[in-house]
Amino acid sequence: MAYLVSAGGSEEPVLQVMDVTTGETVDGPIDRASHSVVAWLPGGAAFYYRRKPAPGEGGAGPRVYLHRVGTSPDHDALIFGVGLGRVAYPVPAVSYDGRWLQIEVDRGPLHTDLYVADLAEGTIEAPRLAARFAAVPAVS
Repeated sequence: MAYLVSAGGSEEPVLQVMDVTTGETVDGPIDRASHSVVAWLPGGAAFYYRRKPAPGEGGAGPRVYLHRVGTSPDHDALIFGVGLGRVAYPVPAVSYDGRWLQIEVDRGPLHTDLYVADLAEGTIEAPRLAARFAAVPAVS
């Protein structure tokens, strides 16, 4: 199970992973993961999550990374989000069978984009994301 911990009232929580069988923390902390959504791959060895860029990395908006449980977050693969900007929030999701990665990008109350990758093609570290839907709903 992945969860966020905010120590001492900090508004910058860290992401940690617990083995629900033993109750032990088995991974983390992963910093800059405030308001992160975790999308587990089947088997529980890796997940996609949202994280702010590191200082000096450039850009202000959050990005999607792949993390392998038990490895340093310094080695997490950047999957998506470079150049999105400060007001775009990518949300990763993985289909139940683990075949599809979906990243929904919320750009405000009237605009959401959807990117999809077939994880059976390529690698989980470099999914071939393609824009599938970008629309502005009608407002009456």
